[in-house]
Amino acid sequence: MRSVRHAVSAKRTACGSAAFASSRHPGALCRNLATILASHALIHTAEGEFYRDAILAAAQALTLKATRLKAVEAHSHVAMRTGMGEGAITKALRAIGKSVGPPWTSDEKLATLAAWSLLAN
Repeated sequence: MRSVRHAVSAKRTACGSAAFASSRHPGALCRNLATILASHALIHTAEGEFYRDAILAAAQALTLKATRLKAVEAHSHVAMRTGMGEGAITKALRAIGKSVGPPWTSDEKLATLAAWSLLAN
């Protein structure tokens, strides 16, 4: 929240929004509703997809860039968008992590890759 307040007070604006696709097989949610409701795991998967779709739709409604990425393809996606090698991206993420400090988990790394992807244009 502090970061959001800082961005607002510094008159920063959002340039886009990114969401990571579910790690489940894409066909998992193509089943009928009864099948999804019978599986606790599929209910959570569907809920996650709902929120990701809502966030991206809101970004698009505000004419912001909106992208959905796969976590397993994030490094290669950023490499393609920036022209950097995946090794250089990994090295940069390590350096950012050292600078930022904990927590620096896969969530923070993926958020950084998503932002990098959006800013690469």
